[in-house]
Amino acid sequence: MFLHGLTAYMDLAYPKDELMPISGDGMDTLGNFSLTLIDALDTVLIMGDADIFSALIPLIPESLIANVTVSVFETNIRILGGLLSAHIMAATHPTIAEAYDHGLLARAEEVGRGLLRAFDTPTGLPYGSVNLVTGVQDGESLIVCTACAGTFALEFTWLSLLTEDPSYELAARKAMRALWKYKSDLDLFGNHINIETGEWVFGKECTIGGLVDSFYEYLLKASIAFSDEAEYGELFAQAYRAIKIWMKKGDWHVDVHIETGKVMYPYFHSLGAFWPGVKILAGDVEEGMRELNAMSETYRLVAFLPEALNLQESTGFIEGRTSYPLRPEFVESLWVAYRATKNPTILRAAFEMVDRLNNHTRTEHGFANVADVRTLALEDKMESFFLAETLKYLYLIFDVDNEYNSGNYVFNTEAHPFPVWGYHHTLYHPYEEESRGANVPIYQGQIQYSAYKGDEEDAVFSGFHRGICLKSDWERGRYVDVDLWMGKHQMPRQCPATHQQRAEKDSGATDASKTPEGSDGRRRRRKTAADVV
Repeated sequence: MFLHGLTAYMDLAYPKDELMPISGDGMDTLGNFSLTLIDALDTVLIMGDADIFSALIPLIPESLIANVTVSVFETNIRILGGLLSAHIMAATHPTIAEAYDHGLLARAEEVGRGLLRAFDTPTGLPYGSVNLVTGVQDGESLIVCTACAGTFALEFTWLSLLTEDPSYELAARKAMRALWKYKSDLDLFGNHINIETGEWVFGKECTIGGLVDSFYEYLLKASIAFSDEAEYGELFAQAYRAIKIWMKKGDWHVDVHIETGKVMYPYFHSLGAFWPGVKILAGDVEEGMRELNAMSETYRLVAFLPEALNLQESTGFIEGRTSYPLRPEFVESLWVAYRATKNPTILRAAFEMVDRLNNHTRTEHGFANVADVRTLALEDKMESFFLAETLKYLYLIFDVDNEYNSGNYVFNTEAHPFPVWGYHHTLYHPYEEESRGANVPIYQGQIQYSAYKGDEEDAVFSGFHRGICLKSDWERGRYVDVDLWMGKHQMPRQCPATHQQRAEKDSGATDASKTPEGSDGRRRRRKTAADVV
């Protein structure tokens, strides 16, 4: 599946950002970075193909800086994260390192310098967009989402470590502290904030889904990724406590008001499907497994998770939010859960997802977004994160002995792996203020509903402060099955014609002389993944 998508991109879309898998063309979506190539590069080596990895590196543009305005958040997690991860892999690989010229790090530093322009604000919170050549443009919005302001700790700290320039790590930590400064009295964070005033705007709802998600994720992961780190972990524990008190309802999480904690929207967001994985990583295994199992119930009714579901409606569908753009969050949680529990029902769930992706989204030229999960109509776009995340996590679920399962790595929010830095101090670590977090008392007001059991009993706290959850919590979590898949979209286990066609494609037994036609009717021939090898 991965080679089918990568080959189609290199043949039909490169050097543009993303593949159009129905029309067989490409389009620029982020900044004319050759986005899919950079995003998918480390997946190639994780899947064991050092030859293709080495051949693809020279195809990355020598300079990624263009006079174009880009998303600071997306460029950080996809481009900077992809370059840094691939650089570390290349520089430490036994057969690649000797010939590798560290060009990926040079490109990463160039991108990092461009992104750093966005952080020159009164609060330290970055603008949402920046021109990598000229900086922030006149009239740029002062409103940024929480995730877009607080998801830099992994990439920027690693860039500081590799370049010995502390300015990146300092910028990331300053932005995180600014968000923390403006949290509500309930320890909640809104979806959007004004980077000059620190005011929460646009309804003041709070979520663990899109717009906030990776902010919480990076509080935990940064505390794991760097051995001397303490501040991020303390803040994660306090933020996690507030989520359990105010947002968790049964096995789901809903959107609540930042100041009152009252439910605003009883919605489940598909981007929030990463949360069981975060909980399990933090040590709350049993609860994470139960939430993962609850999400799996939706697969009885639809082939894929839509962007959002209304938990109080009989159908659950929300008009305008019924697409599935090949997102990885659910399989990411499956991967974390399987590493923690080795529960075989997770393997069945992952295999079912592979089947559904192949049967419903595979095209002649790659894999296509699902425009509507109710009809399974397709959209002419393959997101770069399908190769970078979705297929990477599915592959790792089944390749249990892979180095990136057995080794000590932290994956960024785009699934780019970084080794845990266990033998060196981060360059900028002293606190500007007294440490805040675990020593702050929990909210003392009246709580109408809470899934929080207190620091002495709640698994994530009893385990988190010991570095791993108690063995009893792991044992209970192991036996929570994720097996509620067998609904109307279950795929037949025998489909000879389809599997034969797939086998022919994947083995290369196709007519290589066929190339797509351009708008002028002429045949197009572009460099393929096979060519670069």
